[in-house]
Amino acid sequence: MRKVGRQNAPILKSYVSRLRQRALEVVANTGLGPEAKGLNTELAVLVERADLTEEVVRLESHLAQCQALLRTDGPVGRKLEFLLQEMLREANTLSAKCVDVDLARELLEVKAEIDRMREQALNLE
Repeated sequence: MRKVGRQNAPILKSYVSRLRQRALEVVANTGLGPEAKGLNTELAVLVERADLTEEVVRLESHLAQCQALLRTDGPVGRKLEFLLQEMLREANTLSAKCVDVDLARELLEVKAEIDRMREQALNLE
């Protein structure tokens, strides 16, 4: 979990910087003081929502479950398809929360790969 947090930290720092800049522009254009009630709280909420750690941890857990499932004997198609569906949900959530353009592009590739894997899983049972 800490590994994920460290990987996400540069993206969040950049996002915080952009949010601060935008907040300063809004304050300058509206005449509100920088101490405007709730401004810091709102910024903190936005940054918290942009944190991808929870979704990445769940995605990694689903991937580990898929790997374990593939090492078992017997039919695995339905279980694998379910896990891949959950992985796709996490990837969609990550895409929705993503504030970094490069990461968003990579997530599109991840989603496409998961979808291809789901199609193949349907043929396993």
